[in-house]
Amino acid sequence: MTRSHPPAKWVLLLALLAGVLYLCSRVLLPFLSIILWAGVFAVLFKPTHQRILARTPNSPAAAAFYTTALVFFAIILPILGVGLAVSSELHTALLKAPAQLLQIVQHPDPRYAHFVDRSLNLLETRFGVGEEQVRDQLQVMATQLSTILVQGTMNVVGGLIQFVVALCMILFTLFYCFRDGERMVAVLADWIPLEPVRSRSLLARIAELIHASVYGVVVLALIQGALGTLAFWVLGLPSPLLWGLVMSMFATIPMLGTFVVWIPAVIYLFFQAQYGAALGLFLWGSLVIGMSDNLLRPILVGQRTQMHELLIFFSVLGGLNVFGILGILMGPVLMAMATALLTAFRATDYPDLLAEP
Repeated sequence: MTRSHPPAKWVLLLALLAGVLYLCSRVLLPFLSIILWAGVFAVLFKPTHQRILARTPNSPAAAAFYTTALVFFAIILPILGVGLAVSSELHTALLKAPAQLLQIVQHPDPRYAHFVDRSLNLLETRFGVGEEQVRDQLQVMATQLSTILVQGTMNVVGGLIQFVVALCMILFTLFYCFRDGERMVAVLADWIPLEPVRSRSLLARIAELIHASVYGVVVLALIQGALGTLAFWVLGLPSPLLWGLVMSMFATIPMLGTFVVWIPAVIYLFFQAQYGAALGLFLWGSLVIGMSDNLLRPILVGQRTQMHELLIFFSVLGGLNVFGILGILMGPVLMAMATALLTAFRATDYPDLLAEP
């Protein structure tokens, strides 16, 4: 005779299991981003690791070490170098900003001297703020900015130490992902409450989504940022590398894009009386940078994500809110995982779940 209700010991066991799993989640939650970053790198570099492993079949640990070192020198180290260069450029630009504004007020360029004079007259007429007060305020701004930069530098040093620690943990985790990745996937597939074929298919789908997100979003964003950097450098605009990276960041956000950066640059060139440069940047941004998204996205992404653009939009924004920059990848991946799981459960027939006890 089948019991309708489970014995009390099973209720106690399930409660104990739920409590232990909750405590484990609290333990691992601070390291979730580290684990996810390591997982993303492991998926992206799996083909490379397999080729290295084929050359050292008797030493999986050595192959894992070589692949981890490759990830560091090929990806992480260049990103660190670019980040330091951008930070230095931003620091220099902020230090020069008050002096440049003061120079514009005291000795404006003849091309826009009339615009500066009209602005100063408007400030004095409407708000009673004369040129002398503007100059004094800019000098106060320069002093305050210097103080803020000193404090910011100390915060950056503290953040850099935390970043280096997190980076070491990512590399440490990545080594074990490469060395024991196949066993991890096998265990994970066994724990998914689906048939083995469906479990493997679901995990393969997750890996495909990570590849599609990286090569379709990040690579395209870097291409657009490089095109923007080239335009800023040719036109002599300040901090081309910095604004190119900012364009790359905006290019990853659906329904925004690089125009958030290059349209203000066009306006800046126009007010500088550089009409040819303004027109050239407008044409380059709208035709080359803008059209590159339409031309390259089908090639880099195609139909691999199989998600509506509106769903991708909210998943990216929500992912950024939860995971930070990692959310650009993890937001769409988690959303697609949920869709795949719902599809798998809907397509699977479990008559025993509906049977009478």
